[in-house]
Amino acid sequence: MNLSVELPQEVDQAVTECLETMIEPDEYLATFMPLHYDFATSAYHAFGYTEDDTYIKVYGYCVLFECNNETLKENKERKEKHIDMYSADFWEANYFIAYLKKDGQSKVTPEKIWIAQYPQTLTDILKKMPIRTWLYIFLDDPKGYMEKLSTKCAKQMYEYIDSHDIPESNEEK
Repeated sequence: MNLSVELPQEVDQAVTECLETMIEPDEYLATFMPLHYDFATSAYHAFGYTEDDTYIKVYGYCVLFECNNETLKENKERKEKHIDMYSADFWEANYFIAYLKKDGQSKVTPEKIWIAQYPQTLTDILKKMPIRTWLYIFLDDPKGYMEKLSTKCAKQMYEYIDSHDIPESNEEK
């Protein structure tokens, strides 16, 4: 199954911005920890791309890592680079639809995002996604995108912490 779509560079950048600024941790996580993050990185695979009078819609599967400075510092101090989702304070891996708009100068900007989250059912997800992706969704990630994308996010995180001084706290920024 070829479920890949090449996106124009401006659309690709807007999708990344949408993922890293508009996905909110669920309420369950908010009850256990403060929700302040100093760093976000994402990776995604686009399955579809449509454009109408209202939105540019990008359909895909994404992984998002968000970390605070304390977690970044802990990861920097590890001798071995441990690449998995648990290196982040918050992570999300799921199907998404990024809704983008063109502004008055035809610049593509993020508008909103839909991401499949509990308690949505498989049927809820299928209703939102293009029909050609349904078999892929039923087979539950047969191409291993979750592993590939989370590895990419972790590598981006380690590249960032290896090349930046991480402040002790938010006040030192």
